[in-house]
Amino acid sequence: MISRKKAKTLSVCLIGWLMLFCMLVTPVSAQQSTLLSWEAYMGAIWAEKTAAWSWATPPAGTPIWDGTTSTAPATTVEGAKTVYLITTPQELWWTRVNFAAKSNYSGAEIRLMNDIDMGGADGKLWTPYSVNFRGEFNGQGHAIYNLRVMRPNNENNGLFSITDTTSNIHDLRFVSPKIYGKKYTATVVGFDQGKISD
Repeated sequence: MISRKKAKTLSVCLIGWLMLFCMLVTPVSAQQSTLLSWEAYMGAIWAEKTAAWSWATPPAGTPIWDGTTSTAPATTVEGAKTVYLITTPQELWWTRVNFAAKSNYSGAEIRLMNDIDMGGADGKLWTPYSVNFRGEFNGQGHAIYNLRVMRPNNENNGLFSITDTTSNIHDLRFVSPKIYGKKYTATVVGFDQGKISD
């Protein structure tokens, strides 16, 4: 049997090794923030991780987002379906801003006409489409570059937060996306209930 003295010594050693391990695996700036709020602590870790991120350089002439501007896209009608023709990030953001006004794009299509750069390399942040996207998103094989979502305290993160069972997202590529959040976090949809295909 282990004596009480030896057991106490063993406990002290284990606690010491545990503290040393925590110091080794935790970044210095994060250690300094442990007396702050949990959000500040996670923010420090986030800053250190994102500093090392690499971003893609899109082809010359690819339109880039400034992080705020929204511009109404051109539209066309195909049968009973309204199609929003997206040529710039500003037009994509317009579809996000007008999500509720357009009835979650039920029966409509958002069609990407060329590659776009969402400006994540410059710190521009995307806020996912709201709950229950009901339309079609047709990427036509084009790419969204540098999509950046930073919502550490939120669930359902991606280009879309939650999609309805009637949604259809297809032929869309992503280059260097950086998506950060709580559970249900992915590049295309945080919580998908519809159809996603290449």
